[in-house]
Amino acid sequence: MVVVEKKFDFLWHDFSLKIGQTSYWRIGPLYLWIEAQDGELRVHTVHTNSLNDTEIEYVDHYSGEIDPSAELTRYSFSCEIEKVSFSPHLPEKDIIFRPDKPIQLPSKRQMSLYVNTSLWIHVKVNGNEILKSVPIVTLSETWLGPDSTHGEICFAAKTKGVLNYEDLKFYPYRYISKFTIKNETHGHVPIERIKLMNGILNLYTNEEGYFFSDCISMRIDSDGDVKIHTNKPVKEDFGILKKISPSRESGRNLISRALSLMIQS
Repeated sequence: MVVVEKKFDFLWHDFSLKIGQTSYWRIGPLYLWIEAQDGELRVHTVHTNSLNDTEIEYVDHYSGEIDPSAELTRYSFSCEIEKVSFSPHLPEKDIIFRPDKPIQLPSKRQMSLYVNTSLWIHVKVNGNEILKSVPIVTLSETWLGPDSTHGEICFAAKTKGVLNYEDLKFYPYRYISKFTIKNETHGHVPIERIKLMNGILNLYTNEEGYFFSDCISMRIDSDGDVKIHTNKPVKEDFGILKKISPSRESGRNLISRALSLMIQS
């Protein structure tokens, strides 16, 4: 059976898998094969550059050739695998966004900034046993910190820096994050780089099947200090929301991480 779907929620149910069976999924730019063998499960993944591809394809009994360039991960099992499932989650690292064109925020003004980011998926078997975490779109890595010994590895991405919700383009495998930034300083603040702290954010979905993270509010005080808090997206902006993935961290390090260059040239 071959199923081609536009709706991303097609993925969020169990898929049967028996010994000797190979199944195939195409999730936009991600191609994924799972082979069930006696005592072993093989997961193959490969990514393409087709970032605007929104189709979801599923073949339950795949008989074609697996892409030889695919990354292979093998898992040993003593029990029989009966079903495979997927669940969405936020990327495993924070993301540093650079707007295509820097934005100036005048003194005593406030702005909203929207970014969209690709989800990751957990590959699970027999219910909730997580085998593998896979990005739907791969991102390059960058170092954020004052020197080579103090800082952290983050993902790096470009953003159009959309300022109006109506101008957003929705993708079935991306989530939307809203920043609200208030400038209390006496001069302009250039928004040239902004950090999305995925570890402290919850993930939600609305009735249309699109994904959203918590909103991030940032206030740049007159002395240059940055204060941040997060809050659940409101129904008036995004529709009725259901939380589907909780944050991995608490907000205890929010201020220190904010001061580690949330906004910086």
